[in-house]
Amino acid sequence: MGYDEFKAAVRQLLDGPLDAGGGLMPIPAVRRAFAGRVSDPEFDVLLCAMQRDGLVHLLTHVEPHRLADEERAGCLHHPSGVTAYWVCPV
Repeated sequence: MGYDEFKAAVRQLLDGPLDAGGGLMPIPAVRRAFAGRVSDPEFDVLLCAMQRDGLVHLLTHVEPHRLADEERAGCLHHPSGVTAYWVCPV
């Protein structure tokens, strides 16, 4: 999947109705939406590129120690060392 296709798909996920989770989504849920289409390392690179391009904000979880192991594993491990759990459109 190329960057433009990835951007469009992420925007579609994030632009859903607010009461259906649109606007702010857990990165592990977004990652699961791309399962089978994008590898985990490729997902991280593409989502970081969206942040770099000013299209999304990546946010940490307030209590990451309370996340299930599966959710923690699905977080984005940013090159800066931050573990991001939430993604939202700019």
